Amino acid sequence: MTVPIYKLTLLGDAYVGKTAILVQYFCENWVPDYEPTVEDSLRKAPCIDGTPVLLEIFDTAGTEQYSSVANQLDAETDGYIIVYSITSRKSFNVLPALYDQLITLKGTKNLKIVIAGNKCDLNEERQVSTAEGQELAKRWGSNCAFFETSAKKRINCEDVFIQIVRIIAANRKLSTNQNKMHLLIVVKFCKNNNKFSIKFEISSTLKRYNLVCYITIYFL
Repeated sequence: MTVPIYKLTLLGDAYVGKTAILVQYFCENWVPDYEPTVEDSLRKAPCIDGTPVLLEIFDTAGTEQYSSVANQLDAETDGYIIVYSITSRKSFNVLPALYDQLITLKGTKNLKIVIAGNKCDLNEERQVSTAEGQELAKRWGSNCAFFETSAKKRINCEDVFIQIVRIIAANRKLSTNQNKMHLLIVVKFCKNNNKFSIKFEISSTLKRYNLVCYITIYFL
């Protein structure tokens, strides 16, 4: 059986805890002091919802240090974990601009994203409310989920990776089903005042997914 591969990228401002979340997920450990990440990539082969998968995870520097190398790799990314700190309004405010850059890069708004509001254990220092994070995820569409996380307390660090895989897998399944759909086209010949016209009826399935059919008619 072929193991599905999911290419993920962690994005967000510097010092929001992207690497700390990743270390918790991989090692179940919190490292309070570490050098800021330049760029790094890791692999993990967990079992998610009973299915073995391979995760290729790219950890980036803060957005102000984001390099052209990272941009190149991003074009092949299946999904994004976008991290901000609930203790930093600035780290939250940069997310819309980052989202717009991803739309430009990917050429679509159909992005698979999990937003992680990190450092939720520091609630007394909170600058961004939970509701604001939830509202941002809602604005970004049905393929975006939201969690508040704590790398220090290991809160939802695993869940963000599980959820992004679920989002990507659901979209892959939908895409596969669409490709396998039979195109039901009914052609009716109508005679009216000695004139013939042709009427096409497209199945409701095609209408639901807004699929377009191109039909060539040959009169013999």
